[in-house]
Amino acid sequence: MNDIIQIIQAPAILPVVLVLALLILERMWQIPERLQPLLFLRLLGVRMADKVNADAQADLAANINATKSAKQNTVLAGILALLLLTIPWLIILFFMNQFAYYPLFFDAFLLFISLQFSHHIKRYHRIQRALALNKKNLAKDMLRSMVLRDTHLLSSIGISKAAGEGLQLRFFYQQITVVFWFVLAGPFIALFYRMVLELLFTWNPKRPAFAQFGLGAKLVCHWMQWVPVRLGALCAILATRGFYGLFSTKFRALPAIIFGQNGTILLAAQSRATRLHFSGAVMYQGCKIRRPKFLGIKEPGYGDMPIVVASINRTLIVFVAVMLAFNSLKIAAFQIA
Repeated sequence: MNDIIQIIQAPAILPVVLVLALLILERMWQIPERLQPLLFLRLLGVRMADKVNADAQADLAANINATKSAKQNTVLAGILALLLLTIPWLIILFFMNQFAYYPLFFDAFLLFISLQFSHHIKRYHRIQRALALNKKNLAKDMLRSMVLRDTHLLSSIGISKAAGEGLQLRFFYQQITVVFWFVLAGPFIALFYRMVLELLFTWNPKRPAFAQFGLGAKLVCHWMQWVPVRLGALCAILATRGFYGLFSTKFRALPAIIFGQNGTILLAAQSRATRLHFSGAVMYQGCKIRRPKFLGIKEPGYGDMPIVVASINRTLIVFVAVMLAFNSLKIAAFQIA
């Protein structure tokens, strides 16, 4: 028994064991959405935008062409607002951690907050049940809290597809990336990323009012997601299709977009993993945006929705195993150096 405890407490293994334990706990029990600490941050983000970004919102709503200098000032204001809403909280939490009697439990608490995601799986299952009962309007209402796109014109297949895309993207952004940064750099960097992600959801540049104000949050998230998203996409293929999936004819086009948008490569990989059609044209506030479409065997219907959840679960298992190997190599490299 002592040998097992010593193995678990090894620097290379302990962070991954902690991640695995909290992932299991998070699947079984989630903090209610209305009580999540990150919800408070989003409310602060809304209030900050109302004060700092009010003039830019008015100009954009009136279709007034802002000068280049005014746009740059709005971007700078968004960056300063981002730092103001994240750095002070992280400093306070850091000093609290220094005085914690059990720092490991404090780290676990911060990680558990950052990993909150599974309430979206529950919502996803409710959407599936609503579609099975032909309650499309109810399904659309539940879908609106998962995606930014317009949902009022979607068919049953469109709802299933949008829900699947939204769930998969949120999984990679809210769990895979958080796990990566926790293992690589610790709980404070992971929490910082998750805080920036929540502000990005609040100030999404796809909404015209935040086209400039949200750019800072978008860039931080893009670069912090860059490596874990691509590593997670590979894990998704390996978890469902094995090594053959990496070299199949349909997958050869993926390297051409590997340096593109994070969402694009994720949907391409998930289309290959689930063998379902993903991506394509979407509507944002009445504007149609064309995206590359990734073809599987068929369009996802409500009967295919469990395939997406199964793919997520397999991907998570493989990714945690990869992070265990990565962390072991990292510790070994430092010891050799």
